Amino acid sequence: MHALLECSRAREAWKASDFAHFYLQNNHLDIIHFLSNVFSSLDKGSADLLMCFMWTIWNQRNNQFFNRFTLDPKDMFACCQSFLLQYLDAGLKRFIPSSQGDQSPSVMDWCPPGKYQVFTDAAIDTGKQVFSLSVVVKNDTDQVIAGLVKPVAGLIAPVIAEAKAVSLAVAWTKMINLPVHVLFLDCKVVVDKINKCNWNNSVCDDVLIDVYNSLSFNPRPKVVFIRRDDNTHAHNLAKLGLGLDRQLLWNGSLPSL
Repeated sequence: MHALLECSRAREAWKASDFAHFYLQNNHLDIIHFLSNVFSSLDKGSADLLMCFMWTIWNQRNNQFFNRFTLDPKDMFACCQSFLLQYLDAGLKRFIPSSQGDQSPSVMDWCPPGKYQVFTDAAIDTGKQVFSLSVVVKNDTDQVIAGLVKPVAGLIAPVIAEAKAVSLAVAWTKMINLPVHVLFLDCKVVVDKINKCNWNNSVCDDVLIDVYNSLSFNPRPKVVFIRRDDNTHAHNLAKLGLGLDRQLLWNGSLPSL
């Protein structure tokens, strides 16, 4: 009970989550009755997310004691959402025949002539304590025309790294006045937050609010979720950035990708 409900970090995490109201109504109960109310009063999707959130609280508590690194409590719920969505997506792919799985629309369909499509991603190396942000620009014929990769020292939650990658992309494309038609991300949590303005009091949302306010292109670009399999250039570039010690920018096709 202490680890999941009563400790100061757990309380802060609950109050910054979408389950704050449920927590405040039930945190006086013992853990058995608390869990009983989860399954009796929440739908299956919400119960799944709440259980994953409790696992996140437990996991981050272990990180604090054994790895000397843990997420800010206000960022735990966003990390939990991202993890659960990736898990569900991976499970879904196991049951989709390849003939159906290959029928997703081409990203070229999103971009009219004269406009550009931007792909972002992030990668994290916990051993080296570094993360990498990547941006790939393609034209309307799906050809890579430029790329940017930025290695950063330190460790942050994956969803915050994805948010920072989008922030980097928006700042860079605004600086060079690139007419962006669509931003592609493979992190659904970040996409939903930007499109639905679903803000909480967290570091991730602070970054995304700045992104939302900066999307002042005319017309405003779309922010679209794509599968990791359709984001290979940005994904590979982000992994490449983990081995770099400085920011690099390419014009033209990206080497070795």
